[in-house]
Amino acid sequence: MADLVTHYLTARIPAARLSRPIQAAFVVGALLPDVVGKFLDRALQTSMRFDVPSHTVLGLALYAYAACFLFEERVRRGAWLALWLGGLLHVFVDLLKDTMGSASSAFFLFPFTARSFELGLYEPLHAVWSVPVAVVFAASWEWFARRRGADVWE
Repeated sequence: MADLVTHYLTARIPAARLSRPIQAAFVVGALLPDVVGKFLDRALQTSMRFDVPSHTVLGLALYAYAACFLFEERVRRGAWLALWLGGLLHVFVDLLKDTMGSASSAFFLFPFTARSFELGLYEPLHAVWSVPVAVVFAASWEWFARRRGADVWE
């Protein structure tokens, strides 16, 4: 749960200046890799790891394409791009973790390369401790933006 909250808060700030439906697509895109991967794992009850394709450039493009049809036709192209970019942001945040190559995001560039990589800046368990920091940061940013008279979420 802390991981989803971290990804949600990470997506809020870049999405703030986008139009309303595209904001939603970007934030949903940041949650999409984990939600789709976990859903497929649970629904199909198999030993296969469906979170790996949901954390790759190509897999994200396909999942974003499927999800963009939930949006009106006039914003569908922008929604696809926002879903995909939100998913890429999700994977970038995951790449900051140190999971010793066991994370699904370690194969981010598959099928272009089968080499796994991570930046290893923090342990996955530390995401729990990063949530309060992310909440304070996001709330502070929104408070300062509103103080200047800007509506953060239009």
